[in-house]
Amino acid sequence: MITIEGAKELLIEGINYAAYKETDSSLSDSDKNRLYGEEHYYSGRMIAGESPWSDGDFEGKMAELLTWATRLNASKPEFAEARKLLGSQSSVIGRVIRRADGPVNISAAGIASGALTVLVWVLSLHPLGLLRDVFGDTPWWAFAMLLLAFVLGIFAATQRRIWWWIVATVGLSGFLLLAANN
Repeated sequence: MITIEGAKELLIEGINYAAYKETDSSLSDSDKNRLYGEEHYYSGRMIAGESPWSDGDFEGKMAELLTWATRLNASKPEFAEARKLLGSQSSVIGRVIRRADGPVNISAAGIASGALTVLVWVLSLHPLGLLRDVFGDTPWWAFAMLLLAFVLGIFAATQRRIWWWIVATVGLSGFLLLAANN
């Protein structure tokens, strides 16, 4: 059984690792202490400048880092147990957990890119007779590539981390469609 203090330390270190791994900027002692709820961390290291995490929406930034940390620690049941233990607290870390667990916000850009991808596929279908001379028959693998682009577009809209997959997938889809029809 994990203690509240142990759960806080585990989650804060997970968030710190995710911050460093994903952004090359780890949490400062003041960021960690803010998450912990009291003075607990003192590394003694010299601080070169302001923490990039302290300005603006601190809890929102920490929630995003916690989401990354949860993925990185998916194989550790104690990490999930720590989240569950602290998630109902009225502390900063509790609010961060609830915010990370909150509803997924899909951006309008993600929905639009997914819808545009599906529209291109639908317009390229020969049986419907829509623009049949432009795209010709669409093979099954082109449908799979465009469906993948749609799914990745929605995923990127929610995670804001893999936008380049959309570009690569849609570009490859377009190239394959042109190659197959010429």
